Amino acid sequence: MLATTGCSIDHAPEAIVRSEQAATFLWVGDTELRIGDTAIPFDMAPAGRDLSIVTHTYPPGAAATVDVFWADPTFESIESVAMQIDAEGAGPFGNNTRWRATVPAASLEGAGDRQLWVRAVTTDGAEAWDSQDGANYSLRPQSYSVGWIGGFGSYRFVNRQYSRADTDFGPDFAMSTGCQNSGASGSSYFERAFLVWAPGLTDRTFSSDSERDAAAAILDVELFTDARANGWTGVPARFVRQQGNDFLYTFQLVSFRPNSNCIEDVADGRYGFKLRASVDGGASWFWRGTDNGPLGGFDLPVNYGRECSYFGDPMQCRPTGDSPTTRQIRQSGLGAVIDFGPVAAGGSSTFSVAIGGFEPAYELSNLRLEGDADQFRVELYDIAEGRYLEPGESFVLDELRRVNVIVVYAPTRSAPVALPHVATVVWDETALRAGPPASPREIRGLYLRGQAP
Repeated sequence: MLATTGCSIDHAPEAIVRSEQAATFLWVGDTELRIGDTAIPFDMAPAGRDLSIVTHTYPPGAAATVDVFWADPTFESIESVAMQIDAEGAGPFGNNTRWRATVPAASLEGAGDRQLWVRAVTTDGAEAWDSQDGANYSLRPQSYSVGWIGGFGSYRFVNRQYSRADTDFGPDFAMSTGCQNSGASGSSYFERAFLVWAPGLTDRTFSSDSERDAAAAILDVELFTDARANGWTGVPARFVRQQGNDFLYTFQLVSFRPNSNCIEDVADGRYGFKLRASVDGGASWFWRGTDNGPLGGFDLPVNYGRECSYFGDPMQCRPTGDSPTTRQIRQSGLGAVIDFGPVAAGGSSTFSVAIGGFEPAYELSNLRLEGDADQFRVELYDIAEGRYLEPGESFVLDELRRVNVIVVYAPTRSAPVALPHVATVVWDETALRAGPPASPREIRGLYLRGQAP
C-alpha cells in the first residue's frame, strides 16, 4: 500500500511504503548531487567528472538495498548502480541512514537531460521511490572551463578587505616571505590573494550562499610550489567570496607560526610557485606561472627565509639565537641584513665587520653560505696573525683575538625578474668554558641581499 502521510520523521516523505505482510515502514528522500560533502544543484552539475549521488532512508535498518537509476531523454537506455551506506545517524535529527553512489562521467555524455531517480527496497521486498513525485531529477552536466587567473594582491581578514597592492607582490609577481611577524598584531595579518574567472560558474548570479559555495566546490584551486620537503606540491587555496565576475582566493606559502620553522625541512633560498585551477577534479589544470601553461612564461619566483619577514620585506630578517657574534654584528650598525645594492654582473661589492674579544672564548667552525652561494663569497682575516684563514678552518675568538668577516658580492648572472640574490652566512658556535664540553650551536648570523641589474 502506497502512502504519502506526513509522519514525524526527518522530512516530509515523497514516498512511503508499508508492506501488508510485515508492516514495514520505509521512507527515502533528500536526494542530492554532491562534490565531496557539498551539495550541488542538479542544473549546475559539471561535465567530465564522476558525480556523487546521496540519498537518505528512514528508519535505520529498514532498507536492504538502495539503487540510483538514470535514463537518456528517450528512456531507451536505463542504467543503475547500487548505493552503499555512507553514514548512520544522518539527517537534521540524526536518525537517517545516508547512502552514496557514483554516476560515471561517461554515462552522462551526449546531448539532452538525464532523468534520475532512486529506489529503496526493504528486507521483505517492499519498495519506496524518490522521483520528485514522478517528475524525476533532471540532470544535464555543464561544460565549464577556467579562463583567467590574476588580480594578485592581499586579503585582510579583520576587515574583509581585498587589495591589489604592489607591496605583496613585486614586478613579475615575485614574492618574498618568511616566518617572522616582526611583532605585528593579529589585525595586521593578511594572506596573499588572487582571482579566478571560470565563465558560467564564477560570474553567475547566485540565489543563496549555499549555491555560491556549490560553485566553489566545483573549482579546485591550488598553490603549487617546490618550497616543500618533497618538492613540487599542491596546497589548496582558500575560497573567500565572489568578487565581481571572479572568485577570490587566498594562499599561504608558509604556515603563520612566528619563531618556528614554518615550512618543515625546507632550507632558506629561492623557490618557485604557480597558481592553478581545475573544473574536472584535477584531470586537467589551468596554470598561472608555468613553462607549459596557456599563459606561457615561467615559474613565479619566491625568496623564502625562515628568519625573515612574513610580510614580504626581504630586508627584515633577524639572526637566529643570541650569541656574542650576532650581538656584535647588530651593534656594528650593519644590522642582520647586508644590502649591497645593484652591482653589474662581472663587478663586485665588499663589506667587512670585525668580531671577537670574547671572555669566555668561543670557537667558530663550519662557516658556510646558503642560498645563492655562487653569487657571494665569505673570507676570514685573522687580524693578529695577518693572514686569511683557510676555507672550513675553525678558529677561537678569545679576549684578544679578533677576525674580520669579509663578504663579497660578485654576481655572475642577473637575478631572475625582480628578486634579489639572497644568501645566508651560517656557522657553528661553541662556548669554551670550564666544565663539560659544550655542544655547538648553529648560528644564522648574516643575511645577504644583492641585485644585479
